[in-house]
Amino acid sequence: MGNLNSKQSIEKKLKEAAADNNVVIYSKNHKSTDSLSNVQPNVETQLISQQEPVLENSDQYLNLDSCIQRLLDCRNSKVVKNICLKQNEIFGIFIQKLIAFLIIAICMATREVLLEQPILLELNPSVNVVGDIHGQYGDLLRIFDLLGYPPTSNYLFLGDYVDRGKQSLETILLLFCYKIKFRDNFFILRGNHECYSVNRVYGFYDECKRRSSLKVWRCFGDVFNCLPVAAIIAGKIFCVHGIISVVISQFKFFLGGLSPDLNSMEDIRNLTRPRDVPDSGLLNDLLWSDPSEHAIDWEESERGVSYCEFSNVNSV
Repeated sequence: MGNLNSKQSIEKKLKEAAADNNVVIYSKNHKSTDSLSNVQPNVETQLISQQEPVLENSDQYLNLDSCIQRLLDCRNSKVVKNICLKQNEIFGIFIQKLIAFLIIAICMATREVLLEQPILLELNPSVNVVGDIHGQYGDLLRIFDLLGYPPTSNYLFLGDYVDRGKQSLETILLLFCYKIKFRDNFFILRGNHECYSVNRVYGFYDECKRRSSLKVWRCFGDVFNCLPVAAIIAGKIFCVHGIISVVISQFKFFLGGLSPDLNSMEDIRNLTRPRDVPDSGLLNDLLWSDPSEHAIDWEESERGVSYCEFSNVNSV
C-alpha cells in the first residue's frame, strides 16, 4: 500500500505540473495521456504545449540519450539563476515552463527502476566505488573522464549527491539518467543528504526553489526514499554511506557506518521502501554512524545523530 500511495503522489505531481504548463503528452504508441504510465525510459515521448510548439527544430523527442548529452554539454556553462533557459544548459532548447514537468518524468522513471532492485545490492567486480559528490558537477564529470563513462565502466556511488555545491540539479539528473539507461551496471546508494530534513537546510531545497520549483524538490525526495542503502561487492566487501569502518565477520566494511541494530544482512534486506530517514534505528545508523578510536562500545555521535562505534565492536 505504501508503494502505491507514493506512486500515486508522484503521478499527482506530474499531472499538476502538466496542468500548470498546459502540456499534453504524445507518444509513438499512444495518442495522448495525462499519466506517466506511458513515459518509459525506452519510449520516445514528444512534449507539446497546447498553446504553441515546445521545440523549434528536429530535436523533438525527450529521450535518455538526448538528456544525457545535454547534461554533458553544459559542463562548461555558467550556472544561471534559472535552469535550462539557453542552449548548452540542461535540456537546451526546451522552454523553461516545461522543465519541472520533464524532471518529474525522469524522477518517476528512476523511482520505478530503483524499486525493481533490492535495497541491499549484490554486485560483481569490477566496479568503481565513488564517495560524496555534493553538487560538484565538474568533479563528477572529471571522475567519468578519468575512469570511463557508463557503460564502459561500472559504478557504485555511495550517496550525498546534493547540497553544498552549486550544481546539485545537474549532478542528480545525470546520475538518474544513467541509472535508468544502465540499470544493471550503474548503482546509486542513499546518503544522509538524500533526505528531506537534511537537504531542506544545506542547499538543495534552495537550488530547486531558485532554479526550478518546490514540486521538483518534493519529487526528488520521493525518489530518494526509494534508493538502496547498501551493497555487497564480490560477497565480501560491504559498502554503505559513511566513514571507513572495521573488518567484521566475513565482510570488509568499506566506507560504511554501522548500527547496534544490525545483526545480519537480513536486517537490511527487511527494510521497506519508500521510506524517509527516521530519527533513530537501523536506516538512520547506516547513513549517519561514525567509527571512533575512543568510544567504548556504542556511544552517541557528537553530531547528534546515530552512534560512534568502538573499533573493536563486532556486530555481524
